[in-house]
Amino acid sequence: KKEGKQEEAFNCYQNAVLNDDNNPFAWNNLAQAYLTEGYWEKVIEPAERALSIKSDLHSSETALSVAYYALGDEEKSQLYYNRAILHGANGSNLKQILDSLSSGQNPFQE
Repeated sequence: KKEGKQEEAFNCYQNAVLNDDNNPFAWNNLAQAYLTEGYWEKVIEPAERALSIKSDLHSSETALSVAYYALGDEEKSQLYYNRAILHGANGSNLKQILDSLSSGQNPFQE
């Protein structure tokens, strides 16, 4: 992904979840890949799957907070924001990400 091969990265993450359906980190990585590309709708399923396996995975909760915020569901965004903070996410960083989205920017794109 760092080399600009997004499609190949997505394929790797998708293969990882196919090979180990119960690996929360594989699901989380797929959610994170969608998140950084701004594919908000696609973030939800893998992030929720990661949380169904490991309920305190704050990176998946963060991804859901951001995705739901970008999709206009502030109630779900706030729910996952609170859970992410509870489980160790950096609140000020998450707030900065949400503020960037408010101003129409994808904070994950350079």
